[in-house]
Amino acid sequence: MTPPGPRAAVCGHDGQVRIDNPDDIRDYYAAVAGALIPHLAGRPVTVGTADGSLFGVERIDTADDLDYLLEQGAVTLATALPDVQRAPVMPVARTVAWCTLHVASGEGTGIATAATAALALCQAMTSDGLTAVVTTDGGEGLYVRAMGPGTRRRMRVSHGPTPTDTARTGVDGPWEIASGYAEELARNAPEIATVDPRQADGRALIDASPSWPGNVIPVPYSLVTAKSVAPTAAGNDRRAGGRCVVPLDLDELAATTAGMPMDPGPQDIVGRLAARGDLAIALLDDGGDPRVG
Repeated sequence: MTPPGPRAAVCGHDGQVRIDNPDDIRDYYAAVAGALIPHLAGRPVTVGTADGSLFGVERIDTADDLDYLLEQGAVTLATALPDVQRAPVMPVARTVAWCTLHVASGEGTGIATAATAALALCQAMTSDGLTAVVTTDGGEGLYVRAMGPGTRRRMRVSHGPTPTDTARTGVDGPWEIASGYAEELARNAPEIATVDPRQADGRALIDASPSWPGNVIPVPYSLVTAKSVAPTAAGNDRRAGGRCVVPLDLDELAATTAGMPMDPGPQDIVGRLAARGDLAIALLDDGGDPRVG
């Protein structure tokens, strides 16, 4: 049975779920549960409340599990990268550790600048045979996540100034891989990106810290609150209460670099899932049917 879509009252004119209304939150999550639950199942989920407080670390394997937590005040859902450092290394045809970068809009810029940097990251990852998945962060920034078969590429490791040819094996963890991409883009295209917050004016700030062991990032389709959204490059909070993390395709990203507006919200998710499926399905292990609904 297809879950009911959100009620008309869920989203205001700006597309935001009213996070002060538990029924609104439950309606939204019921509508997207088919796509959301696979991103949560079998993993520790860091659950937050509407005011940004930590609710706890929970297991959410079913829609019933999620609904129970929502009844208790849960709003935001985040997970950490898998602990691949403890996994056995398979030198041939090994899957790369998932790595995630956050791309923030610098002072005096907008989402178009962040999208330009994110698209460049995706192109570099794709050229290495990796699969890149881009999502909004619920504010004015983007997350770029990558996974795929191990390859060799010229990358700059974070602990030295000299570029080295580094195999993507168990030696390098997600943070080293993410830092390599961030620093390479900042070096090759300093007019659009930097890794230094002090130099972010007019550019996108690329941050590899989401790939640091133990750090968590919101899962696709999670609601986010103002306190759960990564800050801008200038350090200020974005008032993002009641928005959500939306997977994007590369065509949308390219259009945004050209100045097209990009502001998908909770009211758009059910329709996007029906039309496009789960654009973040590459993050799942089974690679099953992306269609939902």
